[in-house]
Amino acid sequence: MLVDGSKNIFGFGPASIGVDVPLAFGGPTNAQLSLANGAVAASANHLQFAFTPGLKARVGVPLLSPWVSFRGEVRSYVFRTPSQVMASRIDPFKGNWRSDLLFLAGVGVRF
Repeated sequence: MLVDGSKNIFGFGPASIGVDVPLAFGGPTNAQLSLANGAVAASANHLQFAFTPGLKARVGVPLLSPWVSFRGEVRSYVFRTPSQVMASRIDPFKGNWRSDLLFLAGVGVRF
């Protein structure tokens, strides 16, 4: 599920600067299987949330609306390693999950 809130801070004619705050909950759970030396290894990960607040500068002209966004991002994943899956011999989507919190930053440009 994605929730997105935005608010213009300043606007003059076709130009504006605003705040954009997308927040995503949940997401697909991914599993990977691999075969090495006759043994099967499995791992799984699941996105808990992603929070990506940022500023957005936009210029609206006929037939074109480019924007630039300066954005920070926080993502939280839970995961299981192949050794956890093989040692526990249980469903890779249940139990013994570890947390992985990521902090990212980036710039996006759209035309």
